[in-house]
Amino acid sequence: TNPPIDPIRESFVMSLACFIGPEQNVLARPEPSHCRRLWLEKPCLLPNEMEAILNISGQFKGWRLKTLAATFPRNEGPAGLRGNLERLRNEAVDAVTRGCEVLVLSDESVSGDWVQIPSLLACGAVHHALVASKQRSKVAIVIHSGDPHEVCHHALLLTFGADAVCPYMAYEALIHLREEGKLTGMDDVPNYKIFANYQKAVGKGLLK
Repeated sequence: TNPPIDPIRESFVMSLACFIGPEQNVLARPEPSHCRRLWLEKPCLLPNEMEAILNISGQFKGWRLKTLAATFPRNEGPAGLRGNLERLRNEAVDAVTRGCEVLVLSDESVSGDWVQIPSLLACGAVHHALVASKQRSKVAIVIHSGDPHEVCHHALLLTFGADAVCPYMAYEALIHLREEGKLTGMDDVPNYKIFANYQKAVGKGLLK
């Protein structure tokens, strides 16, 4: 904008909160189905919030969740990346066609034999596949990945189609930093408070 938005002095008109999940026709007559969405205060999810989403199937408005593995076998080499991106696209479209309301792209299964598909690449591929099949508004895309940790990583994922992001390795790194004495004055601070501080910092960066 010109002049640029001031996220501090104009904070009362700025928010990161949003609804995610299946959207209804906004031009149609309002019905109860328009309210069948999930409200998030921030797009950067805490570990307990991510756990709640992973257990959402059958617990929230009858929603169904599908977790897609954003990994590929190391022995397949570079060609495996392209093939598994196509697999992700097809699995996402199939899941939404079958009535899934939440897609989680997770690389938590990374190991010596399984390589991560970069979260930005996986997110963009799935988002555009759903746009092409005219089903993007029917589902929420949640990224459960180890590679986002900076504000720009979160911003890029949201730009590429993610509705929310849980950077689980960033939280693990914070725990290790405290154990190594590199977080000054945080020895007695509980984990959830350290995680909340990180979430708040990411939120302020996104607003800026």
